[in-house]
Amino acid sequence: MISGVPDDNMVEIRSWSQGGVDLLFAGNITAVAIQRDPRINPMHLVLGGSSAAREFNLQRRPDVAFNLICNPESSMRALISAASICNKLKTDGVPVLNPPDRVRETTRTDSLAFFLGLDRVHVPAVRRLSSPTMRELVALLNSGQIDFPIIIRTINDHNGRNMIRLRGAEDFDGLEQLPFDGRDFYVITFSDYKNSDGLYRKYRLIKVGRNIVPRHLIVSEDWKIHVAQRSEEINSFSEERAREDAYLANPKSFLGRTLYDQLVTALGRTGLDFVGVDFGLYDDGSAVLFEINACTNAATFLPRSGQPPERATAIGKIEAAFYECVREAAQLE
Repeated sequence: MISGVPDDNMVEIRSWSQGGVDLLFAGNITAVAIQRDPRINPMHLVLGGSSAAREFNLQRRPDVAFNLICNPESSMRALISAASICNKLKTDGVPVLNPPDRVRETTRTDSLAFFLGLDRVHVPAVRRLSSPTMRELVALLNSGQIDFPIIIRTINDHNGRNMIRLRGAEDFDGLEQLPFDGRDFYVITFSDYKNSDGLYRKYRLIKVGRNIVPRHLIVSEDWKIHVAQRSEEINSFSEERAREDAYLANPKSFLGRTLYDQLVTALGRTGLDFVGVDFGLYDDGSAVLFEINACTNAATFLPRSGQPPERATAIGKIEAAFYECVREAAQLE
């Protein structure tokens, strides 16, 4: 299990009520549940940080190397180190899951290429801005080079932090919410995916080895959807619960073969073993892309008591697929 300290050298320490702490590195897959699989004996290798590099020397040869570093925009130094190490491991015959060189191709702008020729997936235009001041950003937005409405977000924040929507110049006051402190920004064309019933829905589909597994369907009254903003009240409606169950039980039937196959094609083009795609659905059944990358909390938490059965089953399927992926990579009986 190869993790990496992000380029800013910041690490989150999370303590647990039952004792002990976890070190959480931004820009890494947080697949806690599958790492605790009793059938897997993990060795943890952490790369990066401000100290001098040490010589790479494993005490024993692993069956498989799994690169957990997933965000090329926040952890490029660690990915470069991981690529060097993984190349040495491959020379020794050790298979590598989620090769670092392929992860480096999953930036928000580079990943658009995975959807070329896939006509059932709308891919919003994305532009990266390097360390703009508020004045420079306003001047760009007023220049007519970018069409409204748009989403502006810092490149390394997730879960809706530092992300706003601008419908036009009348919303420029909202820029004051953003941190203009030398960070880079994405400007993304906003495509309104609100369904005819007034609700927004975000879907996640995961590729784990040769298996495709649905992870979740989140419903919200707000366009900015994340797990933390999941409206359990809305999701508890019988119609919404049935919709979620249907998606988790059989995503191909739910999405239709053409769209499902195109999403699977895009996941396959990444060249990654553990990768997810987030998307919304228009009323006509086509999709709008949110993002595709390896930074997916696919199996972060163990199933909780009281959790809807299909959600718990989805996590279980991901764990089983991961173990199968590891065994196949290691060519174990």
